[in-house]
Amino acid sequence: MKAKNWIQLILLVFLLGSGVIISLREKRLLEKCSYEEMALVVKKYKKKKGGYYVRYKYEVNGKDYYSSDRLTDKASVKHVGAGQEISITVSCSTPSVSAINYDSLAKHLERFNY
Repeated sequence: MKAKNWIQLILLVFLLGSGVIISLREKRLLEKCSYEEMALVVKKYKKKKGGYYVRYKYEVNGKDYYSSDRLTDKASVKHVGAGQEISITVSCSTPSVSAINYDSLAKHLERFNY
């Protein structure tokens, strides 16, 4: 294998590994201490071969945060859109870490017969 290919392979492994480590860290932070907050969906978008995602905005202690998360079920994809409020889970220690609260979202969709 040429040196250029080795460098590309090492870079790819590093990037994938970094993504996994960051994801696990965020999951641990949310499991350790978190609370429920409301967020405003800014936009819904589709990634090629990646499903639908939403970008949402929320406020903690007067500071605005933006994050994105994947919509995991068909009802969410169909009925969640820009301008809608959704429930999220926010880390107590790191407010920039958040995730959609899917249990609350499912209950909301059931209540309106979606």
